[in-house]
Amino acid sequence: MKLLKRIGFLTMTLLLAASFSACRPDGAISSESVPPKESGSPKESVQQEKESAPEAGQEPLALVVTALGDASTEACVQVSEAASKILQEKYNTSVTLLRYGYLEYDKQLQLMLASGEKLDLMSSGFSSCNLANLSSGGQVLSLNELLETTEPELYEAIGEDNWKCMQRDGNIYGVPNGKELASGYGFCCVTELLGQVDYDTGSIREEKDLTGLLRAVKQKFPDLDPVVTSGGMMGGTMAYMDNLGGGYGVLEDCRTDQTQVVNWFATDTYKEICQLHYEWAQEGLIMPDASSNAEPANTLIAAGTAFGYFHNNKPGIENEDKNATGKDMTMIPIIDAYSTTSNVSNCWMIPYQSEKPERALQVLKEMYTNPELANLVAYGLEGKHWKYVDEAEGLIDFPDGVSASTTEYSIAPWAWPNELITHVFGAGEDPELWSKTVEFNKMAYQSEPRQIKQTAQKRALVGKIKF
Repeated sequence: MKLLKRIGFLTMTLLLAASFSACRPDGAISSESVPPKESGSPKESVQQEKESAPEAGQEPLALVVTALGDASTEACVQVSEAASKILQEKYNTSVTLLRYGYLEYDKQLQLMLASGEKLDLMSSGFSSCNLANLSSGGQVLSLNELLETTEPELYEAIGEDNWKCMQRDGNIYGVPNGKELASGYGFCCVTELLGQVDYDTGSIREEKDLTGLLRAVKQKFPDLDPVVTSGGMMGGTMAYMDNLGGGYGVLEDCRTDQTQVVNWFATDTYKEICQLHYEWAQEGLIMPDASSNAEPANTLIAAGTAFGYFHNNKPGIENEDKNATGKDMTMIPIIDAYSTTSNVSNCWMIPYQSEKPERALQVLKEMYTNPELANLVAYGLEGKHWKYVDEAEGLIDFPDGVSASTTEYSIAPWAWPNELITHVFGAGEDPELWSKTVEFNKMAYQSEPRQIKQTAQKRALVGKIKF
């Protein structure tokens, strides 16, 4: 019984995702953000547009920017210097980039916010450093006036529905990332090991259908963990549940017309998930002490101790996992794509201690709209952190002798302001990935609720949502 409770707690932790209001992103980052093939390379297009701008006459200013993802100090210095050359020419602004790994980012960011040390621009984090928590605590600034008076083109580049997901009491606190805005979910596993098991994955339609595969893996590879967690979390709930920003009051199945908000932990769906995971744990199909595991799942895969893990599914996910693990990966889809506000929760914010918020927003706009700068911060330096595989197609990959486990500048374009204008990473990746991502956003099923008003004490849904 104790193990069942631990599995229940483990599953519960997955639902504490950050978000504001439930809205209906329908590709809200404009498809125009994806440069057409005939426009030439990002570097060429930026060069054609470079002109002296009034902002170049501003007083010199140095900004500190934090972002998700591991990187060495040396790499951050090198990328900062290259980014500053671009920004000084246009805005007379230099930047210092600080990157922290996924498991330490929230802690580092909270320390900076609590101490008031210099910090001017930051990407959102996870549980404690999401938009909802930081705005309710007064740790990030409202952007309404700045967007209206200094960067109206940035506001126009992003769909109205996505701005609603960044609001609290009518104030915009973040700029949503240009990325996939919906999620399917599935089980991603090592392709080589899957081939050796020789299991018909076409028969897998629901999470419980994985049981036969996991048993076959356990029998074939007794020293491997068939399922691992990532930092103690399973990586996704295999259900069409809209957590409405908190995970306690939810829509149990957002594909239906039912808008009754229910206690997720009292639903039959949640009970069945817990029971399934409990049975897997009893059979040794889930890693021991899964809820206390501190390692990212991709690290365990790269180390050769695990078969697979659950997470979101989207265009290009298998190549993204390959970049993270150094192994060919196969995604077994279980939940079709659907969109809730949580899918739009990755964003960039300006902290309360920013020296000149209007200058920080200039830098954010430039990272969002300038392909040269977007590629630089997302992938690092050409020749050192990446190389062209096919320059005409905009395909890049690690340089010779560098891999996901050895690079000094980790690849996480989704965590930066707008991956849709960057190169496509991965030698075997689809050159049309970003166009397909925009289409993915448009085609995903969209959860019904439009707006949630939040205070620190409660969440109340408006419109036709019923309690």
